[in-house]
Amino acid sequence: MELCELSAYRLSELIKKKEVSPKEILDSVLKRIKEKEAEINAYITVTEEIAKLQAEEAEKRQKKGELLSDIDGIPIAIKDNICT
Repeated sequence: MELCELSAYRLSELIKKKEVSPKEILDSVLKRIKEKEAEINAYITVTEEIAKLQAEEAEKRQKKGELLSDIDGIPIAIKDNICT
């Protein structure tokens, strides 16, 4: 099973146990977006570079045992459903 297919709860457990890094999770998610985006057109904007920087910061906190929350290091997507 790919990391991008796991629940946020399971990813959180793996991050806390240092069995997987935030960068590994992000790489899995970005790979899936690249594979499927042309077909499903789900995103207006993918902020890949910002996400990579944030994953690096989360990984530093993970290594120090200083995660900010249970979802620190887990990529999310925000649905914009407001007509602008």
